[in-house]
Formats: sequence, C-alpha cells, structure tokens
Amino acid sequence: MKFNYPKKELEIIKLKDEKIKLIIDEIGYIERECMDDLFQGLSFIIIGQQISQKAQISIWEKAKAMLKSIDPETISQCSVDEIRKVGISLRKASYIKGIADKIVNQELNLNSLYEKDDDEVCKELTKLNGIGVWSAEMAMIFCMNRKNIFSFSDTAIKRALKKIYGHKEITRDIFEHYRKLFSPYCSIVSFYLWEVSNSNYEKLLGKI
Repeated sequence: MKFNYPKKELEIIKLKDEKIKLIIDEIGYIERECMDDLFQGLSFIIIGQQISQKAQISIWEKAKAMLKSIDPETISQCSVDEIRKVGISLRKASYIKGIADKIVNQELNLNSLYEKDDDEVCKELTKLNGIGVWSAEMAMIFCMNRKNIFSFSDTAIKRALKKIYGHKEITRDIFEHYRKLFSPYCSIVSFYLWEVSNSNYEKLLGKI
C-alpha cells in the first residue's frame, strides 16, 4: 500500500513556496510505503524506536515469520518472552502485547479512530504505553493516510528546514509558520523534507 496523494496536490504545494517548488521539481513524485492495518503499523513503529530503519525492517520480517500472523488475537495469546524472541526488548514486547490485549478485551477500538480528527487521534494513541507524540504522528501518516501531519518531534524535518531556509534553530514559532504555510499538505511536504535531510542535495540547496 502506498501513501495516496494525487500529483495535483504537489502543484498546489509548489505554489506555496519557491524553495519547496525547486526541491519537488528536482526530486519528483515520492512514493512512500504504508500499512493499512493500524495495529500492525503501531507494532512496526514500536519495533523501530531508537534503531535504524534497516534493523526495523529486518526484525519486522523475522516477526512475521516467527509469529505467523501479526494481529491482536495472535499477539495477545503470546507471552512477552515469545514476542521478545523476534529480537526486541522486553519493554517493546510489553508495549505491543499491551495494545493487543486492550483490543482483544474490547478496551480499545482502533477502527473508531478513523472517524476522529488529527488532534483527537493523537490524544487517544498517546494514551497507549509505548506511543508518544512522534509515534502517533507517524501512525497517522503511514497507517491512516492523514495528509496534514507535521511533527515538531521529528529531528530530520527540523534539520531539513534549517538546511533549506537557513535557520540556526527551529523554534516552535518558526515551526508553526511552516505548518501554516504548508497546510493542509504537511505530510506530503514532510516526505520531501526527509529526503533533503537524509540525502545529498547540497548543489540544489546552493541554488535556493
């Protein structure tokens, strides 16, 4: 599953800011893989906390092979030690099992979150052990296809903003300026900021 956004939305974003326009024109249309199952997405995000993306994917593939199915019912029936065997910490295993248990015990209905606005979803997700604001925001982008998420907690986004716009630091006020500028397409802009942050676009940045 890919994050769903039409190319015409890129054209709207390009009208908002000349520097972002140059970056989009240079990079082109970005496709990002997503998960349409929110429980799996939250589990994947928890696994990936404080480790590299390569390690996250490796552990995820191992988990799918060892656990056969990553769904609340299956995970709830596993012990924490069984979940740990995929290569994650006791704490991460406890977080994932805790979410599964809440779903199985009907204390949590993830499907109901799709009817809520972004702030409400973030508030509900951060009630779960192991899910902070950044994790909730990533779940909204990569599991719920929410298009207007801009994470102040994301260091790569702030690093890209500094590179592009020449800020020495990104304060909350500066960040909110860009949130308003790029709304309602902040998630899409984030894809390009991550690309700038993690890749070598020094020649392009020199032009802007």
